Amino acid sequence: MKNFVCSVILTVALAACVSNPPVTPPPNQTGSFSLTLEPTTFKIGPASQVSAVVSVARNGGFTEAVQLSLENLPADITASFDPNPTTGDTSKLRLSSSKTSSARMLNLSVKGLAGALQASTNATLEITSALPAPSLTVDTALRPARPALVGIAGGAPRPLATAMDGKGKRFD
Repeated sequence: MKNFVCSVILTVALAACVSNPPVTPPPNQTGSFSLTLEPTTFKIGPASQVSAVVSVARNGGFTEAVQLSLENLPADITASFDPNPTTGDTSKLRLSSSKTSSARMLNLSVKGLAGALQASTNATLEITSALPAPSLTVDTALRPARPALVGIAGGAPRPLATAMDGKGKRFD
């Protein structure tokens, strides 16, 4: 009976060793990284785009890929990084606004994540209002010998390159 109990215990112990191979711990991360952004201030109007360069400073033998993201981004602004993740020293950030973006200032944060390591850098985005649509006014009380004056909203009247005789005929 003693041999049977020892045999069962030994069989169970061997099965546990075979079915649970040793776990290999993940490799230790070496070094660190930091992020910088150039420029750090952007100005963008509705339905337009700006770009910047995110630089990844790798320290102490750090070689891992860095996944980039942008925080505090409103729904009317889209962002993309190329490449993302980056294994190099730079990535291009593109910000695009929708045609309905309203004027305001935003504080943004570019984040980088690699395993347990993270870094960030800040940026300011100014969304400007849309320029007013140009308007055209022509003085119709002109005599044929005088050039027409054209006024554009926000600017002084200027002579029109071609003059009209009031009946739709051109004269020089």
